[in-house]
Amino acid sequence: MKIKINQKQKKDLLELEKWFDLELVKLRKRQLEILKKYDKRKSLLLQSKVLKNITDLKDYYA
Repeated sequence: MKIKINQKQKKDLLELEKWFDLELVKLRKRQLEILKKYDKRKSLLLQSKVLKNITDLKDYYA
C-alpha cells in the first residue's frame, strides 16, 4: 500500500528524521560516556585487587 504525501509532508518527515538522527547520536554519545566510566571504575577496582594481592604476597614472604 502506497501513501501519497505532498511536499510539505515530505519536508516535515525529513525534518523529523533529522531530529531523530540527532537524538540518536546524543544517546549514543551518552552511552559511550557511561561505558567509559564503567570501564574506568572496573579497571581501577581490578588494579586495587592486584595491588592488594601483591602487598599480601610481600607480607607473606617477608
